[in-house]
Amino acid sequence: GWIDTSKLPAGMTVSYTCDNWITVGTHTVTATFTNPDPTNYNDPATKTANLIISDKEQYKTDNLSFTVSGGATGENGAYTATYNPEKTICFVLDGKLLDKDGNEVDESVVAVSRDYKYQQKVNGEWVDATAADLKNAGTYRVTVTVSTDDANYDDVKMTAELTINKANADMSEVEFKDLTAAYDGKEHTLTISGTLPDGVTVQYVVKNQSGKSFTEIGTYEFTAKFTVADTDNYNTVGDKTATLTITDASVLGITAKAANDKFTTVNTLDDLKNVLIVTVNTTGGDEATEDYELSCDALRDGGKFKFGVQSITVKYISDGNEFIAVVNITVEREKVALPTFKGGLNYTGVVVKPTANDFNGYDSALMTFVTDKLQSGLNVGSYKAVFALNDPENYEWATTTTYKKSVFAAVVYDGETEVILNANEAAVDWNIARAVLTATKTEGALPVFASESYIGALSDVVAIKYYKDEACTEEVAAADLAYETQYFVKAELLDTDNFELDTSAAQYTVKSFTYTTPAKQLTLWDKIVKFVVTNWLWLVIAVAALILLIIIIACAARASRKRREREERRLAEERAERERREEREEQRRREDREERMAARMAMPQMMPQMPQQMPMQQAMPQAAQGVAVGGASSNEIAELKAEMAAMKASQDMAKELAIRAEMTAREMALRAEQNAVMRSDINALRGGEQTSGIIGISLDKLTELVEKTVERVLNGKEKPAATAESNAAPVTAQVPPDAVMTTVTTTKIDTTKKAAQNADRAAAQSAPAGRTVVRNFVAPMPVDDGRVFDVGGFYTPADPVTDMGFGEEENKD
Repeated sequence: GWIDTSKLPAGMTVSYTCDNWITVGTHTVTATFTNPDPTNYNDPATKTANLIISDKEQYKTDNLSFTVSGGATGENGAYTATYNPEKTICFVLDGKLLDKDGNEVDESVVAVSRDYKYQQKVNGEWVDATAADLKNAGTYRVTVTVSTDDANYDDVKMTAELTINKANADMSEVEFKDLTAAYDGKEHTLTISGTLPDGVTVQYVVKNQSGKSFTEIGTYEFTAKFTVADTDNYNTVGDKTATLTITDASVLGITAKAANDKFTTVNTLDDLKNVLIVTVNTTGGDEATEDYELSCDALRDGGKFKFGVQSITVKYISDGNEFIAVVNITVEREKVALPTFKGGLNYTGVVVKPTANDFNGYDSALMTFVTDKLQSGLNVGSYKAVFALNDPENYEWATTTTYKKSVFAAVVYDGETEVILNANEAAVDWNIARAVLTATKTEGALPVFASESYIGALSDVVAIKYYKDEACTEEVAAADLAYETQYFVKAELLDTDNFELDTSAAQYTVKSFTYTTPAKQLTLWDKIVKFVVTNWLWLVIAVAALILLIIIIACAARASRKRREREERRLAEERAERERREEREEQRRREDREERMAARMAMPQMMPQMPQQMPMQQAMPQAAQGVAVGGASSNEIAELKAEMAAMKASQDMAKELAIRAEMTAREMALRAEQNAVMRSDINALRGGEQTSGIIGISLDKLTELVEKTVERVLNGKEKPAATAESNAAPVTAQVPPDAVMTTVTTTKIDTTKKAAQNADRAAAQSAPAGRTVVRNFVAPMPVDDGRVFDVGGFYTPADPVTDMGFGEEENKD
């Protein structure tokens, strides 16, 4: 920075701005000071200095400083002074230049010169000045250019600013005092005391008085106005006031007269006071005064006068006494100018009615637009509008009208009536102008006519006529126009009274213009051919894209077909493998059946021993619970497996049940075969082969398993399972010696489907619906006496099949 901030007042800061800090050349840098206490101190003036950027070396200016004489104070390039006519400010740049290394320049070797330039700011602009000008008030700038004959160094510029403030005139010896004097018939006045400074003069002004000396009793306010001759260097001097009072006078009365007694109804009491002269009669003589009050009984709103002669009361008060005077004035009616039509209403094709806003000078406070007497208009022409004064007592039209009985008819609602004007009404002319017709036309099209005001159909206003020749002599009807044929066309304005043409529309009526009729409307085939010709390239692209899409779809379909064939081959192989596995399983079941049939053939030899084993048969129903008819659910099969496991059935039986459960869950298609086996077993129960289709286990095999279980129990190897039936009281059973005890497992298939047939079974079975019920009955030997034995006693079922839970329909199946 260029300013030594250590010498700034406490708290004040400085910032620099420059339009260019980089480019070679001379640039002005402005230093702006921030005042820490703007409340008590004025903002310091900004200072400027030059920043010189060059390719040459720069001298250092640390040793250069200004010495200022003539009463100026300041530092760092900013100085102030007060105007003193006896002193002139002088600037001297002292010190020596320093080279780039900080050494003083030897002026005996290097010639050093100092060039002083003075400028003064006038109206915001710097103008040239001289050293002698640094005396008068103003703002100055001193620029010192220090140059040497060393070509390696650039010139140095040092700048200082000086502000010479205006001086104040010394008014310390001047006084202006009040004076009170008793009435003595002599003149009295006021003047200043003391000596005015040189160049200052004084003049006296008395409020509301033309003279400067007064004899009559009263109070006079004097003002001493001082004038400074040298306003460039001295500040103005403020006015001083004092009061002259003349006392001891007796008021005898007052008089009042208006210099102009002509007023209108818009004037007020204040307007009267400006021309009213009130004179106070005292023992010392008459004197004018403004210390009075005005009043009037006939005033309108806003304090305005009423029409006619009005009496104004003037009241003056002195020492508690009131003095009254009356002034009569003549008040005339205020003149009101008639409204004038603004214009701008054009022909519309319908009835036009102006509004009050269409007239200049319309004031709703003074007048009313009389719509009932309005003459509305349709065609171009002049019409009448009527206005009425709101207060005809105090206002009148400035222009009188001669209408007593109007010569025009006004529209009243839907009819018309003759207009009769009242005394406070006046008729004003208004008019409808022609509608302006414009036209626009593009290449190859007929002109389109338009109007901003007309709202009807323009086809009724403008007629388009077609001709074969340019001279427009051979007309062609519009219906006879041929497609794609050139004609000459002219527009004809049909209503010249209410329309006027602008230049755009006139050109089509003055001369003809060419017009080609549109092309013939194409058939569907023509449109298709035209479309193909116009868009053949896009059609080729579309066909190629379609063929490509078909190829892609065909390839995708072929790939999908191959995947499907592979999947079908895989499924066929799995199906063949499953069928081979089923055939092996079926072969194994046939072999097992044959083995059981062979074992069955040997059963008669064991029957005589069976009665001894009857007590053990009572545990068997519980052992066989849960066995379901072929096609049972997986939950029933799981329950069967759990109960059979609890009884520790033979491994063969468990294996058979597991195989059957797996085949039932995976291959529901085998139900038909299972039902066939079941029907075979049922036939055996009726006297034939002793087999059972119940879950695919034959009766022979089941009998063999039961016998083995009974044998293990009798031998003490296994205890019978504890069930609700086994814990019940034993029942003595009488079995005939010719009977063979056989266990048959039955399942209640549907207790609701054949309610009548299964009523006895429902009463005998206490298990919930859907639960497996196991019952025992004695199958007859080849010698059958017709009795069927149950463990609990003798009974003869109606049908062994029905007793097993099958209805009539299932039996047929």
